[in-house]
Amino acid sequence: MTETPTTELRALRDDHKPVTEPAPPQSGIEAARAAENAAAELRNAVVDRWRKMAALHAMHALDRRHRDPISPNACAFLYTEPTGRIRIASRLLLAGPEADDLVPLLHRLTTIVTRHGAGYDPRVAMSNRAERMDAKSTWLGLAVSTLDTPARAWADTGEVRTSLEVPVRGFVRLADGTRILVGLADSRLTIAATQGLSVAGQVYRPWRWSPDLTHEPDTRPVWEAVDRLHDTIRRNHP
Repeated sequence: MTETPTTELRALRDDHKPVTEPAPPQSGIEAARAAENAAAELRNAVVDRWRKMAALHAMHALDRRHRDPISPNACAFLYTEPTGRIRIASRLLLAGPEADDLVPLLHRLTTIVTRHGAGYDPRVAMSNRAERMDAKSTWLGLAVSTLDTPARAWADTGEVRTSLEVPVRGFVRLADGTRILVGLADSRLTIAATQGLSVAGQVYRPWRWSPDLTHEPDTRPVWEAVDRLHDTIRRNHP
């Protein structure tokens, strides 16, 4: 006697797809936990991109130290593609009075964006290098690197053998309000952040939670300038 095929077997035979039950909806707590884990993964990816940016900044500054020297300060404009991949447009500047002091430089860049007004796209108008990115990429945040660190100012740096010996400091402001202070010296990172970098309870790199990061006296003026530039770009971005 021939058995009657089950509904699932019919689906496999006729549609080549098994009948599957829909996944149960996530609870509010599960959804919030998943969202925070995704945000933490993105913050870690931003730190990785900043590290590459900082290494290149140090390398170019050292290579051009005695020939068309560049500023110890640089900016990067961060975007995310629909796939979640981070893309960057960056600006290196020639050394000089208008670029060698970080806070006044950030104020000048903010003034440029403000004067232009709505529709200002830093990838086109402010960067001198931009990665290819999807047309639907969205604004992620602003990253700054400086060779003027608590260890020493770039101008006071003596002869070094490689760019790995050049310390770099970074200030990152993301659209979700996260601030990350990063230091790179001797190939080692130090990280302080106002939001978590641990994913699902796992710590992938040493970092310090610092909710009052922007109020620390030695960095407060920089953070104020970074926030102002970030918010002005975001408000006027097409």
